Amino acid sequence: EGEGDGEEGAEAVPEVPLVDDPDVEVADTAPVSVADIKRRLELGLALCTCEPALLSEVFATYAKAPPTARQVIHDEIPQLIKSLGLQRGAAFVISNIAPFGDAIPLATQTISILVDESDINFGDVDLAAVRALYDSESGKQDVRLLLPLLAGLSRDELYELLPRIVGVPAGPLQHALSRLWNAAHAGVSQTTPVDFLVGVLCLDHHTVPIEQVVAVAQMCFWDATFGQQALQAVLDQLTSRSPLPMLVSWAMEQTLERFDAARPFVVELMARLVDRQVYRERQAWAGFVRLAHHTAPDSFAVLVQLPPFELKALVTKAAVLRGQLRKWASDETRRHSIPRLVHEALEEDPGAEAAQPAKAAPVAADGKGEGEGEGEGDA
Repeated sequence: EGEGDGEEGAEAVPEVPLVDDPDVEVADTAPVSVADIKRRLELGLALCTCEPALLSEVFATYAKAPPTARQVIHDEIPQLIKSLGLQRGAAFVISNIAPFGDAIPLATQTISILVDESDINFGDVDLAAVRALYDSESGKQDVRLLLPLLAGLSRDELYELLPRIVGVPAGPLQHALSRLWNAAHAGVSQTTPVDFLVGVLCLDHHTVPIEQVVAVAQMCFWDATFGQQALQAVLDQLTSRSPLPMLVSWAMEQTLERFDAARPFVVELMARLVDRQVYRERQAWAGFVRLAHHTAPDSFAVLVQLPPFELKALVTKAAVLRGQLRKWASDETRRHSIPRLVHEALEEDPGAEAAQPAKAAPVAADGKGEGEGEGEGDA
């Protein structure tokens, strides 16, 4: 009889918001309706209003709940978080959550609500609380916890996190970037969109999968936040970096695909790349050769500034350019100003390249078979 009374007490005040008995886990097979989940959750959230420490129980329940129940929690919890944030402050709320196991998405949502609520003054103390959560045993330095705070990070802090940020799934990352762009537009972000994209494109491809870098960069290139002037600012920084970023030429191609009006600026930067001996950077050179296709004939004056051997390699890989360049260079208005070796490089039989595979490897343009001869070239 005593045990029965205890069970009835648990029924009236559940320790775990979504289930009447805290020892019973919610399972996908349980025939619980959304309405029933909401009913039980409402009681749990009401208790949190009086006793915020119970908020951790909501997170514990979320971690073991099926997808339907998790979505209900996402839908119903904002009002509680706003209320607690207004009454107790953001840092207090953050100190009472624990992202158990799979509850990181709920923790991220909670932090987002506290950051976005205009009536909650999210300051340095609150930022420190998020950092403490991030470094805690339950936070496990999961970068998703910091996504709502990107606008509050310095450029150096953001760059330190970029290798992890680019690995975040597309959905949450796109949402976080939209928040960052909006904050930058409002003048309340420490990091500009240009800074962010430059940082992404300069990530070390030896430690960060190139596929992740390209995917995040493309999110930026095709976002309305990045107009022609912004992308040109990105390219200006990239072409000034030392060593040249592997994706510098690819970034120039992407800019041209988005804004053909950027062509004169891109051609100007191609001249900078020639001065910086882009042909010594295999991946950047491969993109440069593709870029020569996109910018012809505007870039011909730049291409003939290449050393004869590299020019010959380029027109061998991009054979369609050979005749066009030769005709351009032979024009009476300029032929005498172009070195004889350049003319000879344009006249050279492409088949002669087959006799020099070891020298041709460092200037491979298509990225295929570049490993062949690499050891010889390096030696």
